Amino acid sequence: MSNFKELIDHYKTLSNDDLIEKLVLKNAKLLAKDKEIERLGSEITRLEEVDKGHQKLNGELSLELNNIKKSQQPEGVTNEN
Repeated sequence: MSNFKELIDHYKTLSNDDLIEKLVLKNAKLLAKDKEIERLGSEITRLEEVDKGHQKLNGELSLELNNIKKSQQPEGVTNEN
């Protein structure tokens, strides 16, 4: 809490022009960070969709592989995998 008080005290010592410049630069940094957060959120969503697709494909390939294994087994032999 004291850090904010010190920051406010520091801002009170600045001229209006310096204060405006400092606040505009801080705001620009915040906007850039917000944009990066949005970009990373979109990337997470994209990666989750890719992961879902991979899981679905892996499931389908596992079923297909099991069907191939079953079709290649001699009559009367069962594989309990």
